[in-house]
Amino acid sequence: ELKRFVSDYETAHPNESKIKSVKQTKDKVAIIGAGPGGLSAAYYLARMGYKPTIYEKGDKTGGVVRYGVPQYRLSDEALDHDVNFIKSMGVEIILNKEFGANFTLEDIKKQGFKAVFIAVGLYVPKTLRLEGEDLPNVHVAIDFLLDRKYGCAEDPEEFKGKTFGIIGGGAVAVDVGETAVRLGATKADFVDILTEEALKNVLKDLHEAEREVMEYHFTTSTKNITQEPNGKLALNCYKIEWGEPDPETGRRPLN
Repeated sequence: ELKRFVSDYETAHPNESKIKSVKQTKDKVAIIGAGPGGLSAAYYLARMGYKPTIYEKGDKTGGVVRYGVPQYRLSDEALDHDVNFIKSMGVEIILNKEFGANFTLEDIKKQGFKAVFIAVGLYVPKTLRLEGEDLPNVHVAIDFLLDRKYGCAEDPEEFKGKTFGIIGGGAVAVDVGETAVRLGATKADFVDILTEEALKNVLKDLHEAEREVMEYHFTTSTKNITQEPNGKLALNCYKIEWGEPDPETGRRPLN
């Protein structure tokens, strides 16, 4: 909430910013991808006096932040404001320019760039390779959020009356749970191997009303996903027992 307040205040008072552009006297740097990694790299390079140019294959900047983070958490207006600020620092952004299809490393070298920063994004989803992941209505978080960032209005009751089982309890998992509830789900159960203490920074951002429909099951791991005769899905889980911290590997489960 503090971050959102600062962001909203800065957006409403753009002339009060203490950060000024730096004269760019150093080498040109090409950045592939205008997601959070590419934009951040360009900003700091510009602050150091380099001349960054971002090449983005899509028609908008922001990457997974624009298309994956729910609107209620980060609006397009707030993101566009930040991107415009980065551009004001001397960063050039070229849209609809895909690396490989429209230009190569040789093309970059010919244009006088002395370095390349590759920030192509995190669009490839990770799975746990659990038995049952391929069952109907089993979603991967990034795909679930990408599909519903702008499509919620098409079916505002997509999950009316349904219960969600979510493997994981971090910020992305919460985004999935909140999105499901906003689309009609009556409850979201989170299964996470970590302790409540380890997830306290995530939990403190949940409002009391959300905690009533979003239940956490700590120190719990998922064995597999099965489908019951009535068509409902089940997460088959077991409790995790954590051992003492190891100085080299950190905490590790005993089972």
